[in-house]
Amino acid sequence: MKNKTSQKIITASELGTYVYCARAWWYRNQNAPNENLPAMNEGTRFHRKMGRRLSAMRIARIILILMLISALGLISWWIAANVGAK
Repeated sequence: MKNKTSQKIITASELGTYVYCARAWWYRNQNAPNENLPAMNEGTRFHRKMGRRLSAMRIARIILILMLISALGLISWWIAANVGAK
């Protein structure tokens, strides 16, 4: 991005890249070809797969909590019905 005075605007993302690895930031600004593209693509696929697994685990946890609450409600109702009958 350039503003009206033709000075480059440095984004927060660029600062993060620089803090993490100044050389990576420099290469990105030089438009250098990425020689590690296959490994990066594999890493992206891996992270997407792990993200889907994490989402599935979160949904499963919510379902299990709801089932537990339902079971406790049914047990409470059964106890109340049987104690009240005596």
